[in-house]
Amino acid sequence: MTGAGDPVLDASVDHGVVVIEIRGEADLTVTHSLRSRLDRLAADPDARVVVDLCEAEFIDSSMLGALAFSAKAFGSPPSRFAICCPAGEVRTMFELTALERVIPLHDTRAEALAFVRDESPPG
Repeated sequence: MTGAGDPVLDASVDHGVVVIEIRGEADLTVTHSLRSRLDRLAADPDARVVVDLCEAEFIDSSMLGALAFSAKAFGSPPSRFAICCPAGEVRTMFELTALERVIPLHDTRAEALAFVRDESPPG
């Protein structure tokens, strides 16, 4: 979990799912912090993670790479890892690099949580 001095990257647990929220601009420092957390979580075969980019204003190529690597690290079943990222500039980055084909993207946190919990989407 993060300290009070880390306004960009925050983690919480929602009914057994670790939710990591990235707000604002994600730079290389944020990417390293996220990658370290995701590496630890991926080592646990029961861990389920949602990375919430709904409040992210910008992510760079290092963040895209870290997320792609993490999606692969979580492996099988693929429903252990998901990203919520609504339409906008950040989602366009995934589409331009074709990473939306590799990483499960969802428009809302609720949809991503339902995916990693293997539930029907809310609504």
